[in-house]
Amino acid sequence: MEHPARRGTIFVENAQVIRHQAFPADQFILRVAAPRCAARARPGSFAHLTCDTTILMRRPLSIMRVDPNQGWVEFLYKIVGEGMRALAGRREGDELSLLGPIGQPFRLDTARPRVLAIGGGVGIPPMVFLAETLRDNPSFEPLVLMGSEIPFPFDLARGNVPLPGTESEVDGSLAMLDAWAITSRLASQQGYPGCFHGLVTELADAWLATLTAAELTDCQVVACGPTPMLKATA
Repeated sequence: MEHPARRGTIFVENAQVIRHQAFPADQFILRVAAPRCAARARPGSFAHLTCDTTILMRRPLSIMRVDPNQGWVEFLYKIVGEGMRALAGRREGDELSLLGPIGQPFRLDTARPRVLAIGGGVGIPPMVFLAETLRDNPSFEPLVLMGSEIPFPFDLARGNVPLPGTESEVDGSLAMLDAWAITSRLASQQGYPGCFHGLVTELADAWLATLTAAELTDCQVVACGPTPMLKATA
């Protein structure tokens, strides 16, 4: 029997492709019109997409951004397997079936205003979503750290605010987050300009080591990414 409190929270929509951008290393950002999902999604939500009519099983993708007013939902994905390869072939105006939003969102503790958001690889999209929801929230002071071993599929910038615990040349940030007045830094072992050379969890360690005991008490960590990254974060 369906629980009454959960009715009307997940929807099946015929979502129309609004924009589909390709980036290096077989990465794509897909934006679709799905107003019911956009209205209900929260940071940490994901959706199941039908990649092609010839592939019966849907593929789960984390939601990266939404606009409830305009009714769109955005995803970042990388081609892995036949499903994602088929999805990469979708063009503007195409329709695909979307089931969502699914999953439990992040729940922040208002007693801990310093939010350290750590995203690695496939865990980057929820951190972007979380950052956007915090952009005008005076209750929190977010710092977003992202790690990737392939090029970041975003417009990058040079962070204006130095990050304690790092060298001055570690200034790579997401231009989008800069526009939202949210500090971000990038980590990679590939030697990308402006990136911290190492794992994103090592970058987090470097920053956390600069905090006083009182500042650490005010800090909470949210993370999404590969299992080894999550174990290191814990």
